[in-house]
Amino acid sequence: HGRFEVTDVVAEPGGGENDLLAWAASAEKRSPHPLAQAVVRAAEARGLTVTAAESLTNHLGKGLVAMSGGVSIEVGTPELFAALEATPPEAVLEWARRFAADGKTAMIVRRGAAWGVIAAADRVRPAAAATVRALRAVGIQRTALLSGDSEATVRAIGAQTGVQELHGKLLPEDKVRVIGELEAKYGPAAMIGDGVNDAPALARASVGIAMGGIGSDAAMESADVVLMGDDLAALPYAIDLAQRARRVVLQNLCIATGVMAVLVTWVFVGTYTSLGALKLPVAVSGHEGSTVIVILNGLRLLRGRR
Repeated sequence: HGRFEVTDVVAEPGGGENDLLAWAASAEKRSPHPLAQAVVRAAEARGLTVTAAESLTNHLGKGLVAMSGGVSIEVGTPELFAALEATPPEAVLEWARRFAADGKTAMIVRRGAAWGVIAAADRVRPAAAATVRALRAVGIQRTALLSGDSEATVRAIGAQTGVQELHGKLLPEDKVRVIGELEAKYGPAAMIGDGVNDAPALARASVGIAMGGIGSDAAMESADVVLMGDDLAALPYAIDLAQRARRVVLQNLCIATGVMAVLVTWVFVGTYTSLGALKLPVAVSGHEGSTVIVILNGLRLLRGRR
């Protein structure tokens, strides 16, 4: 994914779009979620005053509830309001459905009796499609997208990136379940993520990889590997480097074991053959020579450095 950008703000008749955006930005100000930061940026771009809410309660995968000026502000999906036992007006739900059909992420906003919808589009990074192709080039057989976004949004992103399997509207526990299903179907799976919602799946996967440049603390603590940056091209490079390192380690083990086996065999059988007894200089040269070969073989990993 790239950076979310707010594209639409719709308030119920009688309400103001700027007021709705300012309320949502106040609620989202303290949240590190990419959607929350997109709302804050949009409000600041319009010159709106954004004061962080006094308290914030996250509902993972659904949204958040904040208290600002003694008034509750809720921002999230229809599932959030179902959990709060509140029913958005049909017009609000219809706007949310329209935005989702356009491949956008819709956030329903409520403050008191006022309702509205804010839509954000996920701008796919220019390097995303090339990264998917590069992953296939290094031997990754299958790619899948696990997202909390709507099915329409996920399909739009999949069409642009070439990802093979698409899974949308996933809560954190759903991502864990899908990871298990993918591993049962295809074998060991690596999960790449950066958000709080990705943390359980990163811990569940055979290998969890966090994008360190933009990753949350929870994601980086749950991952097995942290890429120190926000460059997607580092992902296929890291996998290729790991594959080459594994091959070099196996080669070095074979070289070292082979040389030792030859020297030990020579000690026991050399006296009874034309080789003669193993001389100390020959033994030292063979042992140290294998060490030099192992070092030189390991240095081959420096080739292709980014």
